[in-house]
Amino acid sequence: MTAPSIHRARRPATALVAVLTACSTLVACGGDSSPRPKEEQPILTKDSVVEVWKDYDKLNNAAMVKSGPPSYDGMAYDVVDIGATLDHDVAVAKVNEVDDAERGTPYTTVSKALYAPVESAGFALSTTAMPRLEKGLEKAKDTQSLSSVVRAGDPATWKKEMTIRVKPSAIPRPLGPGRESTASKADVERARELVTSIHEYWRTSRRPTGIALGPAASPDYVDIRAAFRKSKYDVSSEVLPEGISTTPGAGEALRVVRAQGGLLVLANVRIRSTMISHGTGATITLNGPFLPKIFGSKPLQSARLTWNTTLAIAIPDKGKARVVAEQSAPTTKGSVTPPKRS
Repeated sequence: MTAPSIHRARRPATALVAVLTACSTLVACGGDSSPRPKEEQPILTKDSVVEVWKDYDKLNNAAMVKSGPPSYDGMAYDVVDIGATLDHDVAVAKVNEVDDAERGTPYTTVSKALYAPVESAGFALSTTAMPRLEKGLEKAKDTQSLSSVVRAGDPATWKKEMTIRVKPSAIPRPLGPGRESTASKADVERARELVTSIHEYWRTSRRPTGIALGPAASPDYVDIRAAFRKSKYDVSSEVLPEGISTTPGAGEALRVVRAQGGLLVLANVRIRSTMISHGTGATITLNGPFLPKIFGSKPLQSARLTWNTTLAIAIPDKGKARVVAEQSAPTTKGSVTPPKRS
């Protein structure tokens, strides 16, 4: 079936196109009249992003049917998701199969704020709410989802790449779509250095000085490693951040936009976590939302797992950068080795 129009770039007549229409005094007096270049259009506008999420819901809710019983096929979401979000879809489908879970119910996404750079950036950031799912949840009104959407494939289609829960009050407000919201190369490199300092902390436990870690100070694998070091068992743990691609494509992401008073960053860092027990009778218990069910919770000799960690970071033009949200989830890539038997 041909994908609906969510996945095609919309360029409504109302899209902002900055065209120099007023001539300068020099031109008016017969000076240089060479044409001025047009500025790039914004990749999305406040109107077009609403349509993107409407079409996303249509395809996502259809994929939800395929990802449920009896097939539990998480890859059904590849028509709407990519990267860390698709990894999460696949992991959840596997857990649901183990639990013999029922099929999910459809929901609606409501567009809130839009952070839209120029078209060539290839992505936009968008905050959204899902009223039906959030109804009755504690403090639901205080949080929204911050997501990156990208155009990927041929023909280019809109897909959700990363998503994380944030408090709207904790992130800077958007600027106007287009050039005003577009980060410079220097902005992107500054963001890259900060994210790199965070995953170096995860690897070495040495806190960086240039950023307030907030929730990134204790993701699951940092807590587990600390617990092992304090235990009576001889257990080693190593976290190896795979880092961020220097030429990120869809799904391998460092997304940076200019916002009011600074930058807003959404980043995905893939982590390889290895935990090995050297002592006789030592037990490694893998905690977390998915691990016990995917990999089992029996005593293990070693566990090698891959995590996706999404970070939302606010970087003010003046003042210290801060992590405003962190979300870690294991993917289905990984292995465990049971204890050796004599």
